[in-house]
Formats: sequence, C-alpha cells, structure tokens
Amino acid sequence: MVIVDAIAKLFGLLTLKTQVVVRQKSGQVICLEHGKGRIHDFRLFKTSGVRFGELLKVIADKGYQGIKKIHQLSETPIKKLSRQENINLQGTVLGGLCSQ
Repeated sequence: MVIVDAIAKLFGLLTLKTQVVVRQKSGQVICLEHGKGRIHDFRLFKTSGVRFGELLKVIADKGYQGIKKIHQLSETPIKKLSRQENINLQGTVLGGLCSQ
C-alpha cells in the first residue's frame, strides 16, 4: 500500500474511499459517504454521521472494529488468535475441553 500511495503522490493522483450503506434484503442504497483513500474505515463511518436504529443489525468488515461500542447489534469478523494467545488458551478450561 505504501508503494501505491507513493506512486499516487508522484503522479498527482488521489485515491478515494467510499462507504456504502445498503439494505440487505432489497439491495437499496441508503447512504454513500466519500473520503480520502488514506482515511481509516471506522473514522470515515464516525465522521459520516450515519446512525442506525437500535433494533437494526449491522454487519461490517474488519475495518470497523470498535463499532460495537457505538451500536450494540453490530457484527464484525472475529480477529484470528495470535500464536501466543493460542498457547495461553491451552491452559484454560476451554483449552482443556478442546484438547480432550
């Protein structure tokens, strides 16, 4: 990504990031928000002012880690355990149950 950013700067090109909020059942686009390509996904979400109803389930990608603090019915992919976390898990009750 660093090389792409350097080339974009060299040639005066800009990258853009677009956030799209879509109703899953109908495919209807509810909201579009644009920002510079270097902005983090979650920061773009926070600055966009998009707010969801309490009963609406939000499914987001890894770029939106932390959205659960803002909206309780949010889901993001679970972070893969590092090697050290996996080793530490083996000593717990869950780790003991898994190894039997």
